[in-house]
Amino acid sequence: MRRRLHCMLLWTVMLGAGGYGPAALSAPAAQRLPPRVEFRLAQRQPGLGLVELTLPQRERLYYLDTPVLARADLQSVTAMRASTGQAFVRLQFTVAGRSRLATVTGQNIGRTLLFTIDGQLIGAPRITRAVADGVLDLTMDSEALALAVSGAVLGAPVTVPGPRPQPPQ
Repeated sequence: MRRRLHCMLLWTVMLGAGGYGPAALSAPAAQRLPPRVEFRLAQRQPGLGLVELTLPQRERLYYLDTPVLARADLQSVTAMRASTGQAFVRLQFTVAGRSRLATVTGQNIGRTLLFTIDGQLIGAPRITRAVADGVLDLTMDSEALALAVSGAVLGAPVTVPGPRPQPPQ
């Protein structure tokens, strides 16, 4: 059984229904473009058709260029903080997204799931188990970063502090 963290809610937003967060209330509909939120599979060994990505500390990953999950698969994003103080982003997937997430994670234990927003690498969690409940928690370095990532999923400019490797467009 999955252990749940005791969490304090910082900010929750629901995706879809034409809105992309508080800024969407004042922006004309023609100006609102949803961000490109994508998840790609990666591994530590090079392979045919894989693209190389160099992470900080010179670690290399090799990823599939085709996303396995996208923004349309997300239902909500929540910036949170565990009782230990660790900030994280909780991504909740739609019913269809939950099914895809369970399949992708179940078939790729030991690989990495790259999480990007508009081509910028946000996280690279290692897949340790099948995620069947449709909830993916991504640890962040700070509360500010968790809030920035939540906002970016909704369409705010991606302003992630610090150097982040970027997969080629």
